[in-house]
Amino acid sequence: TTTTTTTPAEDMGFEFVPEGSRCRNVPTDAYGFPLSLFTKGVLCHPYISLQQHDLLYNINCRGFVVGATNFLLRQKRHITDVVVDLEECKLEFRDTELRKCCNLSTADLRFINYIIRTVADSNSDILLNATGWEGSEEWLRAQFKIYLMSLLTTCKQRDNARMWHDYNYPYINTLTTSHCYKTWLVNETAEMDDIYVGHPCEGSLSMSDMKLRIHHLMQNTDRGQRLGSAVATTTRVMGVAVSQAKSAVSSIWSQISNISGGKPTDKG
Repeated sequence: TTTTTTTPAEDMGFEFVPEGSRCRNVPTDAYGFPLSLFTKGVLCHPYISLQQHDLLYNINCRGFVVGATNFLLRQKRHITDVVVDLEECKLEFRDTELRKCCNLSTADLRFINYIIRTVADSNSDILLNATGWEGSEEWLRAQFKIYLMSLLTTCKQRDNARMWHDYNYPYINTLTTSHCYKTWLVNETAEMDDIYVGHPCEGSLSMSDMKLRIHHLMQNTDRGQRLGSAVATTTRVMGVAVSQAKSAVSSIWSQISNISGGKPTDKG
């Protein structure tokens, strides 16, 4: 009698896909998409339960993108590099070098600001909401596809440091060493020759860029958030102090008026 032991993850039907299987044979379009992100032991599970966590400890698991509601996974700092908190809209980086790679460049800030403003404007008109092209889901997909195609073509411009800096030099330098980029490069098609080389939002630095950068730092860095909190607290305290001062002055003035009004007036 042969006894086969399985892990809870295997009991739930999860297993690693061997090399040469259907995951490696997903058809790509003329631009080499989708990229080979979830191959070579890199997993993607939109939701993973507590009973399936041992899948992440499998010797064949080189990386993963998973969704979870159990707080225990967040506490496993030794196996996670980044935690995305959807409730608080926060990114928690466990690796400082990775955080540097994920910093947004000035051109990136312009791009995402353009996306946000366009979507917000398209949703402001109730009559045209979700009926136009700009700001729609398909429009969003098209913008990010254009961004990604330009990013990949720019990766090949190793002698052009300015173009690399437009995408954040540490990020693009790391991307060119990844398996997905090397696979894309091998399977590159002639259609990519027509794609714009460089960042879609490249350009000279302006005052609006400085405002975007300051806003980004205030909203997305620990120091910025602490400074913003301190300013808000100071403003609130000052507001209370000013209000109390106004009340005290009004009270004193009222008392003076009452005393002045009630005093007898000598005539002759």
